Amino acid sequence: MGLFPSAELDYNPTAEERQALWATRAPRLGIAAANKAVEQWGGDKQEITHLIFHSCTGFKAPGVELDILDALGLQNVRRRFGINYMGCFGAFTGLAAAKSI
Repeated sequence: MGLFPSAELDYNPTAEERQALWATRAPRLGIAAANKAVEQWGGDKQEITHLIFHSCTGFKAPGVELDILDALGLQNVRRRFGINYMGCFGAFTGLAAAKSI
């Protein structure tokens, strides 16, 4: 079975279906990516003070950045940024936010 149970080859899922899929998969993907980044960095995750999350696809409140913060047990984050619905340009906003830290 594909991502969408009612999917046919030419099926275009509704915005509601895409959002529902995003809301379950984006947090898992974000948490996995953050864990891998911390592992590759090799530092103490409690030194992390800022968290930036960008998605041009979906949105949920509270945001995925809070899911990541909680899943990784980050206790010293002072500022978190959830950048949503800005399309690909949101990546530049995220990079600008990171540069300003």
